Amino acid sequence: MRLLASVRPTGSGTRFLILHGRACDLGFWSLRELSLPCKKVLREQQSLFPGPSRYTMSNASSPDSEQGVEAPIFKTDEMEEQLDVLRRHDVLEGRLEGAFDRMTRVAADLFDAEAAFVVFLNSSQQWLEDHVGLGRSACRAVAAWCTRVVEEDTPLVVDRTRTDTASDAQTQEGEPDFYAGVPVHVSAGTCIGVCAIVDSIPRSFSDSQTRRLGDVGQMISEKLEQRRQASSKRRLARERKEMSHRFQAILEDPNMMVGALDVDGTLVDANETALRYIEEDRESVVGRPIWETPWWGEEDRDTVRQWVQRAADGEYVTYEATSTDAQGRFYQVEGTIRPVTGREEKGDERVEALVVSARDVTERERSRETLELYREYTDRLLDDIDDVFFVLDETARPQRWNQRVSEVTGYSDAEIVAMSALDFVPESERARLAGKIDEALSADNLQIEIPFLRKDGTTVLYEFVGGSLEHPEGGRRIAAIGRDISERKKRERRLRQTETLFQNAQQPLFLLDVHEEGERFRLRRVNPAYEEKFERTAESVRGRSPRDIYGAKFGGFMEEKRAECVRRGEALQYEEKIPLDGAITYWKTRIAPVMGAGDVQQIVGHATNVTDQKRRERTLRERQDKIEALYKTADRLIRAPSKETVGTVLVRLIRTALGYQAVAVRFVQDENLVVTEVSETNFEFMPERPDFRVDGDSPIAEVYRSGQTLVIGDVEEDIDDEDDRVFPPNYYGNPGSGVVVPVGRHGTLAVASQEPQAIGPFDRHLIEVLGSYAAVVLDRLGHGQSLRERQGKVEALYEATQRLLTAEELESVSTRIHELLEDIFDYPLQNTGFVDGESIVPDQTSAEHAVGVPPPERRSTDGDSLSAQALRAGDTVVVDDAGSLDNDVEYGALRTAAAVPIGEWGVVVIGKTEVEAFDPFNLRLIEVLSGYAALVLNRLDREATLRDAKEEAEEASRMKSALLANMSHEIRTPLTSIIGFAEVVGTEASTLDLPTGSPLPDCADRIERGGKRLLDTLEGVLNLSKLEAGQMELDAEPVPLISEVQRVAEELQPKAREKEIDLRLETESAWAEADEGGVQIIARNLLSNAIKYTEADGTVWVRSYRADGRAVLEVEDTGIGMAPEAVDDLFEPFRQASEGFSREYEGTGVGLAVTKRAAEEMDGSVDVDTEEGEGSRFTVRLPTAGGGEASENGERTP
Repeated sequence: MRLLASVRPTGSGTRFLILHGRACDLGFWSLRELSLPCKKVLREQQSLFPGPSRYTMSNASSPDSEQGVEAPIFKTDEMEEQLDVLRRHDVLEGRLEGAFDRMTRVAADLFDAEAAFVVFLNSSQQWLEDHVGLGRSACRAVAAWCTRVVEEDTPLVVDRTRTDTASDAQTQEGEPDFYAGVPVHVSAGTCIGVCAIVDSIPRSFSDSQTRRLGDVGQMISEKLEQRRQASSKRRLARERKEMSHRFQAILEDPNMMVGALDVDGTLVDANETALRYIEEDRESVVGRPIWETPWWGEEDRDTVRQWVQRAADGEYVTYEATSTDAQGRFYQVEGTIRPVTGREEKGDERVEALVVSARDVTERERSRETLELYREYTDRLLDDIDDVFFVLDETARPQRWNQRVSEVTGYSDAEIVAMSALDFVPESERARLAGKIDEALSADNLQIEIPFLRKDGTTVLYEFVGGSLEHPEGGRRIAAIGRDISERKKRERRLRQTETLFQNAQQPLFLLDVHEEGERFRLRRVNPAYEEKFERTAESVRGRSPRDIYGAKFGGFMEEKRAECVRRGEALQYEEKIPLDGAITYWKTRIAPVMGAGDVQQIVGHATNVTDQKRRERTLRERQDKIEALYKTADRLIRAPSKETVGTVLVRLIRTALGYQAVAVRFVQDENLVVTEVSETNFEFMPERPDFRVDGDSPIAEVYRSGQTLVIGDVEEDIDDEDDRVFPPNYYGNPGSGVVVPVGRHGTLAVASQEPQAIGPFDRHLIEVLGSYAAVVLDRLGHGQSLRERQGKVEALYEATQRLLTAEELESVSTRIHELLEDIFDYPLQNTGFVDGESIVPDQTSAEHAVGVPPPERRSTDGDSLSAQALRAGDTVVVDDAGSLDNDVEYGALRTAAAVPIGEWGVVVIGKTEVEAFDPFNLRLIEVLSGYAALVLNRLDREATLRDAKEEAEEASRMKSALLANMSHEIRTPLTSIIGFAEVVGTEASTLDLPTGSPLPDCADRIERGGKRLLDTLEGVLNLSKLEAGQMELDAEPVPLISEVQRVAEELQPKAREKEIDLRLETESAWAEADEGGVQIIARNLLSNAIKYTEADGTVWVRSYRADGRAVLEVEDTGIGMAPEAVDDLFEPFRQASEGFSREYEGTGVGLAVTKRAAEEMDGSVDVDTEEGEGSRFTVRLPTAGGGEASENGERTP
């Protein structure tokens, strides 16, 4: 409640509470003794009328009241709430305290009262009632009386209050004994406060005085109404001005589409942005209903009309919609339709106009989708990391977490959502974690190392790092990532052990300080191993640079590597040279940066002496070079064409790749090891050697026989006294060492050096490998001759088979087989025989009669001869000893024989006079030759059969053509005459006056119908025959299906009308690439069948259209249909669904066969869909003609 009051001094000098405007004067009530409602009113007064923090008390109701007395009042920033009663009734603007001051002065003077005041009820209408019991009894009494005035909305006069029973509050001595109050209203008749006077002296108050007090209250109400109206007008003017500014700004917004509408939805104006989307000028759209403009599609109009109606009813409408602009581009908008209101003369609001606005949010929606994709990506990323991720609310409950949380703790998502962050740590750690969470919410960061409690009760040490942030929906959230630091802690423990290891390490370790941004380095520490290996004490190197210690060359290289490590910021491993004791030693050094404050502060490293390894590597490189040299030149050895070339290549390889100049190669020739190739420098320190007997006593012969390498490390020491006795002095010349290796069974390879022990194990092994390679090459050369012979045989076989495949008779086949046998084989017996009835008859034979090989004789295919066995087995039969066979065949001098079958046509027989196996390769060649011969004979047999069949078919075709010609001439000609005479007889009979019941008209009609039926049958049979024989010429050209369908329908319409069948045409433009006559045949057959099998009152549809790139002709009926299993035979000639003498429908069953053949001849197809008792639908699909469309009458247009 807000108090506005005036006060007058009492005779006793006491003052009564007076509140008006900003003034406050207190009598015997101190400010501390005011009830809470009064204090509240004072604070609300200060918020409504801001001013200085101290105010002047005024006794405006009394001429002798004190002026200019200041009393402390609550400051503005100490207000608890603001009074909203005047604001709710639009009377808050302006300075009201002056008006109320005058009115309260008038009331106090008019009624000679000590005090007059005005109080307003607060917005909850509970202040007076809720706080009645607070403060002194007089204050409670005044509050109670004001409450009664408000509740009863009538004037209240209380005099001699000590005896008043109408109130529950009694005054005490020195307190007001008189009260009179009237209600204060606003224009709507709502009571919002009280105007009252009080006095400490009891008095009577007449009705006229009550009315005058009511007039004062009325004056206050009128003043409030005037202020309300003025405030309302000013507010409305401001709102309209602000709305005009806002609307103009919106109109000029290049990103906003804006339009102004009448209440009925008519577009009054639109900004340039909106017009740009539809590429229309303003005159073309203004004046049209908004829902009929190009901004909206046909399907959106009803919805937009509803939106406009809702806005016209005063509703603020928001909407989302999609559309396309003038360029056909899709866009999405969010918009509003806002009512613009005004007031009528009576003060009622009404909607005067509508403002529609929309913003293109296409990109925003795309961005939102992109953000969703990023969110999904982030979720997947968080699920893929090894760290746990939490988002906690202010109560420490998880709001979001990654999959790793469940994996680490063992809790499911359903369990985690019901838990607190404190549940994930042991109970002893919960208070510490809670404190950290509170700090994070206030300090924006979180870092803690704490045991992470799993579901099974075990813990693992984690470090959580995160921070807090504002949540869009209010409050704060803590986002934190936790990492398992168990290993890190272990590493820290290991680091503590590192110092011990540093001191006890066997490798040299060192630590350098980095200075001048990685340009200068100083040794800080070295371990004892460093002092020992590099022979320098820690004191002598501490603080010195590598250049100072090892000189410009070696130390400079070290510093370059240190600088590179600093630049790259990563570990570096390299090899370096360090001079020690006057010699160069090799070291493998690894250095690593030690980071601090984002920069490399130190470098730590260790070195390993690899001098011995370097020597081994040098040896390995030398060996590798030898191997590579051998590898590069070994190809010449492998490709050597002769034994002599092999020797030459061996000498060159050993001299160039291994560096030994004394090389000798010996090959076996006539039981001697003969020198084939020797190096020129061989004779510089070794005499020329004679040939060695393979079975002799020389060391080289022993190497050949044993296949073992002979190694002579030092000739003087290794050649024993026995050799000195056997061989003369200087027999070996002056070699220091040598090696002799076997070259398989072909010879030996000897290598010598003037230096003792010069040929080491590795070189000896390489020489052995070369000897083995040479043996392989020599073996290959030996096999080469055999391979060349085989190749010649294969080439001869290939040429023979080419001639064989072109043979045209049996004699040619036999001759060409025998020619090949004589060309490439020299067996004493070579024979080819062929089956003749039950016998195998020799055809061509080559036999060496001089050595006792008898010629073959005619043998039975069922006998036990070698030929008969092979023929029956269908495979080659070989006899190692023909003399052991128990049969009546005379083999003479033959000992080994083989028979190879020529399919079922004959046998090839070969024989030898020695008991030895045939070469499998030769047998295989003969088998291949026999297989080709069998193929040729089979082909000749098939060709003879085909020639006979062809002659028979040609004769049948000639007879069929003659029959069709006779049918066409001998049957169709008289049949046409019969039909013509029958038509004449029928016509004449219809004009004659015949007796009743005369059979003449009926007979003439039957003759005519039977003749036409027979003619149709004849035409169908002839068409079918021509189609099957390929004699019907169907030329592909554009054919309009509409015209053909109409022509056939007109032709068969009388027949349909006769059976009372409804014949319907449903045609669309469709041009087929087909033959016009063929299309007529198809349409006539299908339509006549449909009429034939459809009962009276049925319907037949004939359709033409295009579908799936084909021209379609379709005939459908409601006839008898057929069983689905009958469809398989439906297109067979002379087949019907019902057959036999009891069939119900006429016909020969060739119509559909002709239809299918004709469609296929035109690259078309026929499909049928039928159901017994329901009808059938035949669909013919033909190629579509290109290059034009058809008009409605079926004519072609370009």
